[in-house]
Amino acid sequence: MYHTDKLSLNEILNEISELALTPQAQSAIRNLTPKQDLHWIDDHMRQTLEMKAILHQTGSIPLNSLSSFNRAYDDLVKQAVLSAPQIDAIGDFLEDVHRLSVFMSTKADVAPTISEYASSLNNLPELRGKIRETVYKELVLDSASGKLAKIRKQMRATEDKIKTKLNQIISQADSQSLLMDSLIAMRDGRYVIPVKSQHKSKVSGRPLDFSKSGSTTFIEPEAVKQLSDKLNEYKIEEENEIYKILSALSEEIAGSERTLSVNREGIIHYDGLSAKAKYAIRINASFVKVTDDLCIDLIDARHPQLGKDAVPLNLSLGKDHKGIVITGPNTGGKTVVLKTVGLLSLMAMCGLLIPADKNTRLSVFDHILADIGDGQSITQNLSTFSSHIKNINTIIEVANSGSLVLLDEVGSGTEPNEGAGIAVAILELLFEKRSTIMATTHYSQLKAFAKDTSGFINGSMLFDSQSLNPLYQIQLGEAGKSHALLIALKLGMNPLLLDRAHRITYDQPFDQKAYSDMAHLKDTKETPQSQAKQAKPDKPADKVRKKAARTLLFSAGDSVYIPFMKTSGIVLGDPNKKGEYPVEIKGKRFSLSHKRLTPFIEQKDLYPEDYDLDIVTKSWEERKTEKKLSKGKKGAVVIHRDNQKIK
Repeated sequence: MYHTDKLSLNEILNEISELALTPQAQSAIRNLTPKQDLHWIDDHMRQTLEMKAILHQTGSIPLNSLSSFNRAYDDLVKQAVLSAPQIDAIGDFLEDVHRLSVFMSTKADVAPTISEYASSLNNLPELRGKIRETVYKELVLDSASGKLAKIRKQMRATEDKIKTKLNQIISQADSQSLLMDSLIAMRDGRYVIPVKSQHKSKVSGRPLDFSKSGSTTFIEPEAVKQLSDKLNEYKIEEENEIYKILSALSEEIAGSERTLSVNREGIIHYDGLSAKAKYAIRINASFVKVTDDLCIDLIDARHPQLGKDAVPLNLSLGKDHKGIVITGPNTGGKTVVLKTVGLLSLMAMCGLLIPADKNTRLSVFDHILADIGDGQSITQNLSTFSSHIKNINTIIEVANSGSLVLLDEVGSGTEPNEGAGIAVAILELLFEKRSTIMATTHYSQLKAFAKDTSGFINGSMLFDSQSLNPLYQIQLGEAGKSHALLIALKLGMNPLLLDRAHRITYDQPFDQKAYSDMAHLKDTKETPQSQAKQAKPDKPADKVRKKAARTLLFSAGDSVYIPFMKTSGIVLGDPNKKGEYPVEIKGKRFSLSHKRLTPFIEQKDLYPEDYDLDIVTKSWEERKTEKKLSKGKKGAVVIHRDNQKIK
């Protein structure tokens, strides 16, 4: 069992299928399922890698959608006589086969395996030549048979005679103003002239049609009736001869039905490889090693739907530990880690290239099972907890030693103590089954379980306590914290309320400064970038430079982002002694610490050179007053604007 929907594999396959041209390749991609055959996986990955190399060189390969050919081939299989457009489509298809064969024969250096496949394609040169001698641009050519050429020659001669006689009649009728127009027209396949209805009795012939207003009568003159009858006889002979030609050619094409089928399958295969390779290029995917040892070693892996800017994931599972319990703040990336591990494993088992470093190692699994999302169902009247349990029951029933099990917020949705107890019991049972397990949680009991249980390890999602932003990086070996009190403190919650919350939780008073400093030091310690830095005492000169840097972080007119308010604003001037900048946000002015501001767009990138920033940073009243003062006018009132302070 593979939970492909919960892990977004079907969405990925749909994205890839949209890059294919043929409906058959699109369908084959959408219907891909995980395989455990290592040879099959390796072969399909290598083929896609070779196609990726070709696309890097050329950008595309010569392929078409096959839509016209498919319709013609379906009728051919039914032993129907093909029409001229259908035979023309088969001719186009054979030319496509020829172009693809020639193209792939030149790519043996970068794609030795898939270029060899082109040798199985047969463009049937004799049949292709016969089709092109018979049909061109969906029409049967005169050269298709000697008889057809003779019939059409007689048709053209007869038509010329008809037109000559009609032009003579028109000239005579024009002199008497009998015609509505001096043009030859066609009605029911016969030549006619437009006669004014009030004069129709003056023209010898039979009326075949009338205008909507009734003012014009279209008459076939008696002088051309016999010639028109002869022309229609020739047309019937032409139709009969064309049918014989198409029937004979259809029979000849039917004799190559098997070859056409093989050619179509070859084009479909190349089309599918092209779509997979295009997607691999889009997500910067690599060929990785896939084994059956149930071990995962992700290096710089990314979830393909998060784009190339996603923070890479580095994680090992299965070798030194069979289970990971991941903790950390909400929106810190815990669920993304589960989905990335599950999705990349499924993609690999489908023979797809993986958005990760080429030294990444993945494994095939008997089952990849996931309980992710709240799963709440209105139609089935299931609560979040009920939905989780129903899904986990299935997981427990199916899971074995070859399973990868991914549990998001296991045991959540109910009373915390009972939920934690259920979660521990679930992990114990899955561990007894020797499944490979990844679970996310906020429960301290699960952190303790992972710490005390051999084969499990804690993992924490790193978090920047100053900016309140998650770093989307996992660190194994230590449990993470939810940082709920710190986040609440940073977002301005009343310290008295937090003190009460801290006493209830930890039976200790809440030390605001110590708590914030401790969290900051902890995150600094945990951040990989900070581990690379060696702490050194500040020199006096360094302190001066740092103080100057703090005052020059932003300039008037800069656009900044305020994370805790989830909005942007414009810096109106220099900071005060406390490092607080005046910032305009949605028409209101605030004083904000530089620590709470994130650079967004510098003023030099927002405004033209020599732009008067006073227009942005000062109100109309302030600019008007300054203008009066500069001119020495009396009565100018200096305006002071107070900023709202946010600690």
